[in-house]
Amino acid sequence: MIAWFLSALCAVALSAMVVLITGSWGGMLAGLLAPPAVWLMWRNYREARYRAAVDDSVPEAMQMIVRALRIGQPVGFAIHGAGRDLTGPLAAEFTLTADRISYGQSVASALRDLAERCDNQNLRFLAAAVSIQSATGGNLADVLDRLADIARGRQQMRRKISAIIAEARWSGRFLSAFPMMATGLVLMINPAHFEDIQDLDFFKPLLAIVGILLVLNLIYMRWLVRVE
Repeated sequence: MIAWFLSALCAVALSAMVVLITGSWGGMLAGLLAPPAVWLMWRNYREARYRAAVDDSVPEAMQMIVRALRIGQPVGFAIHGAGRDLTGPLAAEFTLTADRISYGQSVASALRDLAERCDNQNLRFLAAAVSIQSATGGNLADVLDRLADIARGRQQMRRKISAIIAEARWSGRFLSAFPMMATGLVLMINPAHFEDIQDLDFFKPLLAIVGILLVLNLIYMRWLVRVE
């Protein structure tokens, strides 16, 4: 709520500034939309980094649980030990999960909640393995050991795919940013470059069309190189 309030306050202040400087009501609309859009982009970026940090730690966490299970510790204590020994965001998530288990929540249910909070497929596999083992029995340590190997293989494949598509991703970003950079450079060299046409009727609609096409190019390139 505080972030949304600050974003709205910045939007109003920026819009008022644009109207006072330029007298443009279209600029006021842009000023209203810019701060919430920037905040949403920043929030999505932080959430993506958080999920990536969690995913990087999952194989190590599974191996810690496997070692604890093989020396005879129950699953709840193994999860608590992993939360104590890990670093990064997954350590806090495992500690919270261990606390919930100690307060009476079942291990399978706590792990399912953990997987949903972190939105991580490997943690969903972990929760499913514990749930199946608690219902049917079996050697949980061996199952989690194989799951850790699978999670590490998924990470390696994801990194290879990211390396392959990095060129296309950055090409799309560069092609979208280049017209704006070139325009800025032209205006720095010759500020009067657009004076002959800036008062024509088609100039502002044309700028709007170019901006929309650049945004569509970014969205299309992001969709084109997206790999689940």
